[in-house]
Amino acid sequence: MHATRLYTDASGASAFEELQLPLERVGPEQSAKLSPPTAMVVNETDAGHHYDWHNAPARQWVLTLQGEIEVRLRNGENRRFGVGSIILAEDLTGTGHATAVVSKEPWRCAYLPF
Repeated sequence: MHATRLYTDASGASAFEELQLPLERVGPEQSAKLSPPTAMVVNETDAGHHYDWHNAPARQWVLTLQGEIEVRLRNGENRRFGVGSIILAEDLTGTGHATAVVSKEPWRCAYLPF
């Protein structure tokens, strides 16, 4: 299963890294065992909204349920995340990232801090 890690690199800049979550098969199902969340926040953000430069408030999984966002780094790199995408947000310090809702509908997500 694919996820994108958003982290702070050695120079203090936010960066992306592609992850493959290890899956264990049990019968017809495959699952990844992750750290249990300490909370779950379901959020809806208006279409067209832009979050200015910020850092993740905690190590957390971000699961997109509806809509699409674009995450921008200060080095100019951009990535889009749509329905079903998984982000591991870990850039707690450093230069941070900016986020924009680029879909015509609101962006709905679940934040799972751990």
